[in-house]
Amino acid sequence: MGQVLKLIPVSLIQKTAKKTGSDFAVKKFDTKNHLYTMCYAVLGDITGLRHISDGLVAMGGSLSQIGISYVPPKSTLSDSNKNRPSNVFAQLYEGLYEYYYPFLSDRAVPEPLLAKAYAIDSTTMSLFKAILKASGRKSKDGTSVGGIKSHIQISLIDELPRNVKHTSAATHDHTFLKDLELNAHDIAIFDKAYVDYQQYALWSRENIYFVTREKDNAKSTLILERDLPNDKDFEILLDEEVMKRYKDANKQDHQLLLRRTVVWSEKHQDIPKEFRFANKQTLNPTVLY
Repeated sequence: MGQVLKLIPVSLIQKTAKKTGSDFAVKKFDTKNHLYTMCYAVLGDITGLRHISDGLVAMGGSLSQIGISYVPPKSTLSDSNKNRPSNVFAQLYEGLYEYYYPFLSDRAVPEPLLAKAYAIDSTTMSLFKAILKASGRKSKDGTSVGGIKSHIQISLIDELPRNVKHTSAATHDHTFLKDLELNAHDIAIFDKAYVDYQQYALWSRENIYFVTREKDNAKSTLILERDLPNDKDFEILLDEEVMKRYKDANKQDHQLLLRRTVVWSEKHQDIPKEFRFANKQTLNPTVLY
């Protein structure tokens, strides 16, 4: 654990704490001790506040070797988790990412598409406990959706998160689309079907590419069908341009030209045999293959 914590520059912690004011009026349990304590909990897979405090006390003199100068009682740890702004830890992560960014991957490898590609996904962290009632509303099938949903934008060149947002578990994933940090010629890749043509139109105007599944009941007008090579191993079954109609926030009708492909998946042939993707039309037919 000490070797892991030494990878976090103390100067970065101090700088971030000063910037966010997270140590204002704090006497003992400062940001550094708080960060190290929570790292101990994560690495040790400890979920109870009392167990965290008891475990640190049991380490005795070893605490100085990993940089922890104060062991908080359960009440202090609880108050700090509640009152210290979570933004300080978000900024620490961003600072670490920038600090180690030059060492994360081999930039000598020419991967222009991969360097601009981002995977968009989410995961739900349940807040259920045997002694607690499930939080959150009930879904249509009667199951609870209580908890926290973590929406993540992952850079595929180094497979690390670039953008993270937390919402309630009941929040739909597509709400994260407007929070994505994308520049011209970036590629956003989704593993779920989202219907937000207004957002797709905005990205298209900004030269931002996207790849997403198409809903089975999605309606479109065929504009052009591209010829495919006569190769039995060619996995793309259909390549066409389609027109989608949608309404904006003011209920005004609009049209959006998209490129749609149907892809055969040998790996998932026992689930659906075809995956339909809708993505921004490009001048180069192979740029997203």
